[in-house]
Amino acid sequence: MPTSTAHVENTDIAILAKYHTYRWEAEKDYGDSAAIDVDVEPVVIPPHSKIVISFDRSPKKIGTIQEVFNGKEAVVLDNSKNEILVPYSEGIHTYYYTAEWSEGNVAFVIKVEVK
Repeated sequence: MPTSTAHVENTDIAILAKYHTYRWEAEKDYGDSAAIDVDVEPVVIPPHSKIVISFDRSPKKIGTIQEVFNGKEAVVLDNSKNEILVPYSEGIHTYYYTAEWSEGNVAFVIKVEVK
């Protein structure tokens, strides 16, 4: 399966994306919890940073990017450039995004702590 990473633009801060759900060839995993509950350590970044998402293999299509607030609330962000502009507000922010390849699709989660 492809992997995804993200980095904060104009810095050396890297953010590892964790698999949340996938459907890849004959395998499926729908995740044990909501994206907000995925066990991944938040990476500390400055307020109003721009996060750039990348993949080790170019996907056919990148789906929505969402900021997840709890198990039921999320906001769909503009994903036209595969970037996330984090807010000025301090705290932990969780982002969920999907991508599609000919073999299947994968959903990823990243978490950042704005300080």
